[in-house]
Amino acid sequence: MIVAIALAVVILSEGFLRLLFPHAGPAASAYEFHPDYLMTLKPGVEKTFFGLLANGNTAIRWQTNARGFRGAPLEENPDLKIMVYGDSNVQARFSSLKDTFSHRLETALESRLGTNVDVINAGVIGFGPDQSLLKFRKEADVYRPNIVIFHVFADNDFGDLLRNRLFELAPDGKLVETPHERKLLEEEKARLTPDANAVSPWSSLYLVQMARNFKKNLTWFFAKSDSDREKRDKSDEILRYFAEKGAAEYAVYRDRKPRRFSLLADQYDLDVATDIESESARAKIALMDRVLRQARDFAASRNTKFLVLIQPSSRDLTENLSPNYRDLAKFSGYGRNNLSSAVDKICRRAGIGRINLFDIFMKNDPQTLYFKKADGHWSDAGQALAAEATADYVQREFF
Repeated sequence: MIVAIALAVVILSEGFLRLLFPHAGPAASAYEFHPDYLMTLKPGVEKTFFGLLANGNTAIRWQTNARGFRGAPLEENPDLKIMVYGDSNVQARFSSLKDTFSHRLETALESRLGTNVDVINAGVIGFGPDQSLLKFRKEADVYRPNIVIFHVFADNDFGDLLRNRLFELAPDGKLVETPHERKLLEEEKARLTPDANAVSPWSSLYLVQMARNFKKNLTWFFAKSDSDREKRDKSDEILRYFAEKGAAEYAVYRDRKPRRFSLLADQYDLDVATDIESESARAKIALMDRVLRQARDFAASRNTKFLVLIQPSSRDLTENLSPNYRDLAKFSGYGRNNLSSAVDKICRRAGIGRINLFDIFMKNDPQTLYFKKADGHWSDAGQALAAEATADYVQREFF
């Protein structure tokens, strides 16, 4: 009798959860391989993202439209069309649609301009500016945007340009596409195209999913506070990892070898932040310069206004992550704005309009503008502030 009651409770609970969170199970990935820019969002996908209670994003439902962009169907004939390219900060599966940067920018501009605006969220998790460039090239003549915004994450986007091995510099300094075959690495295949036979039948139960998420939250809540010595040791270990992996990525790029490191596993650009004159940092900056210039020129060829939005790293502005600027201060060449300024200088030299959020965020309680607990993305508040700053710029410079 007890077993029967327990089984009935499990069945009823499972059914309730499936009604409440219809897209929460470990179904097929929302992402797929793309032969040009390695990865893209699938069209018509509906998912539920489970985050941490500490970040207020426990169950976020998100979806892609028929064109493979996060959000609602595209407007037929808006008065103003803007496309925003970038990484997981732009896709923002951790935020409700109304709280995403793209949606907030849309509503802010409609209020300021008194006209119909459609801001298309073209962000894809793991993207670097090189992938944004290739995606923009493919989509410009299809969607014909009036304005294109390239979001650059001044945390790991410089390294993406090495890791992805999509572009390199020719001897004359020109940006050229690499000759290597574009394909998924084994670890990416495991995440993007999981083998159904390798998935435990128990993992398809929503009760199991909820239990795992509950356990994750409990782990964070009851985590023992490290001593100062333990914190320093852990920070030093992570910094060594950043340095070693960064060196390995640069070696692959320097030797012009095929892609070896996953686009789903990136890290803080320690070299640009602490030793901007190093060989690897100079290579990253040169690549970023050429990628942004090419995006600028392509936009101009389509009579499209082009703008770069620079998002600083949580590590440089807050203590939400470890290591952070306090730990990085031991490097004599470190500056909290080194990464953001490197992008800003590129844009200034190239005559590219840009919004550098570093000072804006610094003056507005940056701890609240990013998530905590090992999550370096901007929070809903950070996206809102960035959207207001961008709307101000667009209204002032383009209208």
